[in-house]
Amino acid sequence: MAEVTDDDGRVREVRPAAAVSHPLHLVLGSFMFAYFLAALIFDYGYSRSGNIQWTNFASWMIFAGLVSGGLSLVVGIVEWFVRRREPVQPAGMAWHGILTLVAMALGIVDAFVHQRDGWTSVVPQGIILSAVVVILLVVGSWLPAFLSHRPREVRA
Repeated sequence: MAEVTDDDGRVREVRPAAAVSHPLHLVLGSFMFAYFLAALIFDYGYSRSGNIQWTNFASWMIFAGLVSGGLSLVVGIVEWFVRRREPVQPAGMAWHGILTLVAMALGIVDAFVHQRDGWTSVVPQGIILSAVVVILLVVGSWLPAFLSHRPREVRA
């Protein structure tokens, strides 16, 4: 660990960036993304074929996405409490948390929409909600990586 002196003269220990760059909740969140992407694909399959089994597959994937998202949320909150006092924080993690929470809320709405009968369970609301959830998860995962790797001004 390295020691850093702040502007006000306090000395702090700083962990290497690798110690905070790969949180466990991001790994769990990738399962959430995969399940919701599968639900979107199954929704599209149902909208093209009309075979009711596709809606069952989509409902199962949404449920699995919500379970894995819930686990990711719990682990993410624990990691945030553990790491909140560290001086080096990954950029954009607040946006990641907000977008993931919004995606979870819309995923719950999507699960209720998919419980309707037949065609109305998917077309148009179900497929739109599934697409919005996938887009939110992509942006929420991409944004911290983008903000962490852009050039920053270094003060001497």
